[in-house]
Amino acid sequence: MDLIPNSLKEKKSKSVKKEIGEYFDFPCKKCGKKKVKLYVYGYIDGPSRLSSREIPGGCIIEEDSPKWHCNNCGLDSGSINY
Repeated sequence: MDLIPNSLKEKKSKSVKKEIGEYFDFPCKKCGKKKVKLYVYGYIDGPSRLSSREIPGGCIIEEDSPKWHCNNCGLDSGSINY
């Protein structure tokens, strides 16, 4: 028995960014290149624990901590919703 309504499933699937290879499949807001990676915050037990699409963001999460990083132009964007 499925307890999640279809409308919520569709909404959730649309908000997830598609992954392609080493980057996520959406363009940077500044340069337009699809070379965007996700910041991961908190204690990471070695860099091998991160996927190729993730970069360490540090242990402390601030209100203005970015969610995304463009490897092409260096733009940090988005916000962490913790």
